[in-house]
Amino acid sequence: MPTAESTRHITADERAAVSKLMPEAVPGWMDRDLLSYTGGMAMALFTLFLIASGIITVAGHLLDSPVTSSWMDWAIPYGLVGSLVGGIGLAAHAKVREMRGIARVRQSFGGDQVHATTFDIVAVKRYREPEHGGLVYLLLTDDGQVLSVFDDESQNLGVDGKNPPDSLFRPKVRLELVETLDRSHVINRTWSGAELPVPDALPLNLTRWPEDGEIVNVAWEDCDRHFGERPRRKRTRKAS
Repeated sequence: MPTAESTRHITADERAAVSKLMPEAVPGWMDRDLLSYTGGMAMALFTLFLIASGIITVAGHLLDSPVTSSWMDWAIPYGLVGSLVGGIGLAAHAKVREMRGIARVRQSFGGDQVHATTFDIVAVKRYREPEHGGLVYLLLTDDGQVLSVFDDESQNLGVDGKNPPDSLFRPKVRLELVETLDRSHVINRTWSGAELPVPDALPLNLTRWPEDGEIVNVAWEDCDRHFGERPRRKRTRKAS
């Protein structure tokens, strides 16, 4: 059947999946990370202040200026206070930006509605990312679309130093892809029907990495050339 899309109410299992995906604020972040960030920014500002003070002091001695005689008596205390205030300001700005980012993610995951798309799959291509050997699948739907799906289990196996192809993930003939309502995050994938034959994995070209759940704007017959890593040509010496 053609690809079917709908908006529906979120299920209990999908809500549980959302709770795992949605980043949560770490308890005590304000007391721990903000404090360390403030200290780092204050130290950096005070270091710059000392460098500037040293330059002014040296210049004053070279010019025989009377201003530099009492310079360090008041410069260091004021410099410490100014650096601390500046560090607090920079840290607070960083915290506000992070909280706004978390709020945007929460808004994306919030609500009781999800976007569900059902695909009928007719063919599969498979690629292997070079760093850990994680597998990326391209799926051809019966209406000619090309869908990208990541095998997270294979990536985790590679990170742990195990064999990524040992992953239990197998694409089947029907896929329901559930995403947030704005389609910015994949919540869940449900496979059904018979397993599809899977070819050997080709090396993935990292400069053209598709996103998980993305409808790829590349013709099926061009996918290997577009996403596969091109073999390097061997240099041959000319006979003298």
